[in-house]
Amino acid sequence: MFLCSGVNAYELDTSFDEEVRKKYNVEELNELNADKIKLPKLPDMPADEDSADLPKLPQHSYDYFPENYTGAVKVLKSGARFLVANNRNLSDTLPSGTVISFYSLEDINWKGIQIPQRTLFRGKIVQSHTPQMTGNGGLIKIEIDEFVYNNTMYKIDTVISKVDDKRIFGGKIKGKRQYLANTKKANRFGVSVNKKMVKAGRKVGQVPVIGILGVVPRAIGAVTLTGNAVVSPAVSVFKKGKHSSIPRGTVFEIKLSGDVKIKA
Repeated sequence: MFLCSGVNAYELDTSFDEEVRKKYNVEELNELNADKIKLPKLPDMPADEDSADLPKLPQHSYDYFPENYTGAVKVLKSGARFLVANNRNLSDTLPSGTVISFYSLEDINWKGIQIPQRTLFRGKIVQSHTPQMTGNGGLIKIEIDEFVYNNTMYKIDTVISKVDDKRIFGGKIKGKRQYLANTKKANRFGVSVNKKMVKAGRKVGQVPVIGILGVVPRAIGAVTLTGNAVVSPAVSVFKKGKHSSIPRGTVFEIKLSGDVKIKA
């Protein structure tokens, strides 16, 4: 139906063009009016849904803190913790190297160093893969290694300790492993057949003359269930786990794993 609709619309447009060409020299009109044609101003595009309702982070570039800086500095000590949130949806389909922006969720006063709420943090995906065989889930591994302080970008070493209040290790967010669940799903056929055969056996067993034959459907159901149970673990090897995804605005708890020198 979609194909027919498109064909009909095309034919209508073509017939209209033919009528115009019968009355006007289209090529000549195009040449005469080329300089006079003004394209209408299109409306502004709607806001990107990934960033809607979230704070607008600065988009301009920052100068990095020089390694050979000789002026006065303050030291943000290892162990300082921050709560930050991602400014876009993340999934295991994003490639390694994808840059991610974060913003801090609270004001921090760390021994005289004031880090305001909505401070820009930046990181990247360093490893990712979609769900794999044997029920293995998708993977996103993230590093947060930069933040902005007084319009200067600083390199930092951090450890992501929690995502959405769930403890993680090595910055890895894994999709749910599904091997056991897939094995159970693969065994549904045997379970279903066995239930039907048990019911059939009960009905046959109620008939006086052939009641003894009620054992036959029960046996068929038991054999099917056993065979399916044996095969289902092997079948599940070829099934995949769940995707790993992180919606925008998810809370990350990060901890500095090294001292950071910043301009005093």
